[in-house]
Amino acid sequence: TEVPSTLSSLASQRIRWHSGLMEVLLHNRRLLLNPNYGSLGMLGMPYYFFFEMMGPIIELFGYIAIPLAYIFGMLAWPEFLLFIIAAFLFGTFLSIFALRLQEHSRRQYPRWQDLLRLTWYSLANNFVYRPLISVLRFMAIIRLTRGRREWGQIERRGFAEKTRAA
Repeated sequence: TEVPSTLSSLASQRIRWHSGLMEVLLHNRRLLLNPNYGSLGMLGMPYYFFFEMMGPIIELFGYIAIPLAYIFGMLAWPEFLLFIIAAFLFGTFLSIFALRLQEHSRRQYPRWQDLLRLTWYSLANNFVYRPLISVLRFMAIIRLTRGRREWGQIERRGFAEKTRAA
């Protein structure tokens, strides 16, 4: 797929992707937890329903509930700090592990500076990109509950082929 070149294109793409996921899951809801469909009904559909479709609701609730619990004295400072550190360290670990796993299997980045830059992006992923994507996926849920099902347009620039001067 073509990488969106602007933030608005990214937002449109992710809302569209999540809307598509929800439409497929809702259309095929009879498969959910239905043993007649084997591992698709008992593993695949529950995963996509609970983790992918409902994930943004749970994630955004956590982004809001944990700081509010601290503000209203329901969570002491050490526990609050421990939770925040654990959540972001776990997310960073998963990102870096995925990067290392891909690099181990493909050897895609010959320079160590590239790996270092991607490791830095793995850290930024948990503080910027992931919350943004959760908000966009939540917006898709809101749109679906309001009955809006239009897909919209995506701005495409196409793939440019790099050429070397001979």
